[in-house]
This record gives sequence, C-alpha cells and structure tokens, in this order.
Amino acid sequence: MLTSSASFAQAADDYHVCLVMEPLLGGTLHDAFPRRIKALYLAHDEVIAKQMHTDMIRTVIRQLLIALAHMHSISLIHADVKTTNVICVNDTTMRVKLIDFGNAVSDGDVSEYYSTFEIQTVWFRAPEVAYQRPFGRAIDIWSIGCVMCELWLGRSLFTDMGNRSLIGSMLKLRGPPPAQLYSASPYYAEMVGPWNRRSAPGFAPAVAANKHKSIMHPEQSMDWDPQLRMQWLKHSLHVQDDEFVSLADALLEYDPEERLTAAEALKHPFFQGMYAL
Repeated sequence: MLTSSASFAQAADDYHVCLVMEPLLGGTLHDAFPRRIKALYLAHDEVIAKQMHTDMIRTVIRQLLIALAHMHSISLIHADVKTTNVICVNDTTMRVKLIDFGNAVSDGDVSEYYSTFEIQTVWFRAPEVAYQRPFGRAIDIWSIGCVMCELWLGRSLFTDMGNRSLIGSMLKLRGPPPAQLYSASPYYAEMVGPWNRRSAPGFAPAVAANKHKSIMHPEQSMDWDPQLRMQWLKHSLHVQDDEFVSLADALLEYDPEERLTAAEALKHPFFQGMYAL
C-alpha cells in the first residue's frame, strides 16, 4: 500500500494507473436503442409499442439528466452529450451511463473557447455555440433535447456539418432566435435576415414533393410565439404525447437562461410517477 505522496509519485513513474468499473456491455445508445425499438414494434401493436417506446425514452433521458445535474452542481460542463457517448449497461435493461469526459470544461474555463467555438459535436451543438455567443452549462441541456428527439425519430434531429447549415436547420425547426441575444453574432444578419421578409406568422400550406398531398409549414416570420414553436415541433416530431413535446420544447429553448436546468427538467411532468432508479 502506498503511504505517502512521494511513494505515489514514484509509483506513477513506474506503473499505469487504471480505473476499474462495472462492465458496460450493452453497446452505445446510438446502436442499441434502434435495435430494441425495432424488436418492440415487431412484438406489439402500434399503440402499445408507442407507449413502451416513450417509456424507454423517459427512462434514458431521466438518467442522463441525473448525470448532468451532478456534473453541473460541481461546475462542470460535459460539452459532448450525444447518443454515441451514452453506453447501455447490458442488453436487458435501459440502464445507461454517460461517458467520454474528454471535452468536459469547467464554468471558469469556457472563455478559452470564445476564439474558435470549437466545442460540441455539430449535430448536438447548442445555438449559442453555433452563433458564437457566450455559453455555459445550458449547452448540455440543448444536447439532451437533441438526444431525446433522436430516440423518438430513429434519426438525428440535425445532421449538419457546419454552423451555417446547422443554423439554417434550427431556423426551419424552431424559427428565429431572440434578436437581443443573437444579433451580435457574425451569422445573425446573414442567416436570420431573410426570415423577416414575410410579416404574417403561422402555418401556410405547401405541396409535398410527390404532388399528391399538401403539408403544413410555418411561414418565414420573425414573430414566432411560444405556442407556434411548440405546435411546429409537435408536427415535426410526429408525436402525440403532449408532455413529451412540452419537455422537448423546453430543452430546445433558444435562450440559455430560459432553458430548463437539469434539476428543473427532472421535475417536469413527463417524468411524473417514475420510480427512482
């Protein structure tokens, strides 16, 4: 047994230090979850399968929020929350672990990224990072919203490879961001300006690519109220569970100050009635 710091230093020079933890044998959430969902829909009718699907998402997202609540309580930001950084403990339960803390940053060090904003995987990148504005713990919460939607859709919510493209996709899904927060961004005038060409917010008819049916899309407008944002998100996700949509909407809030914290999200009605893990 090492009995002094000097002994430990000597040992560190001679040996590798290893961390031993429980086996994580269930694969990444990115790979394992779709397989389980496919089996679920094959084994049950659609109504029951959708409810079980939602319950599985509820179980996973709650665990991730618990992990983030702890990290944020000690002033750490994970900064790379995504489905490939979540591991299933085994093949039989929905117990998961958040992994890969190689990009984690403390609250006091985020300014080191303000010159490049090279943080977070693009598909899960928060708008304040994409627009190159000051950021903090709330970037993890946006990523959780992306993960939640991916688990429902069976595909990534955003698949863009750069900030301009990502901002364009955010505009299509969430409408324009608050000008008072984002107008100083080098991307704001270029990307958001065209959205002010129409004056009437709301849904407008559009003809689908196959010409056989019409779909609905929100008109380009700067005046997206909260109800319109949630209505369009519900339509885009093809989900009927109002609590699911409510939580996803709150996680994908443009304003990081208004975005739910991990601790607040755990109190959302979407998790009501769940037993503690």
